[in-house]
Amino acid sequence: MNNLTTFLSSAPVLATVTVSIFSVVLILINYWFPDLLSLGSL
Repeated sequence: MNNLTTFLSSAPVLATVTVSIFSVVLILINYWFPDLLSLGSL
């Protein structure tokens, strides 16, 4: 069990989780508010 917690707290796992959460949030914002992220609508 100690090896599993060491693996889950390693940098590649944390980077993958962070990038996944950020991309899901970005996709949901673009779904709810379309064209808000593009500069053409300003």
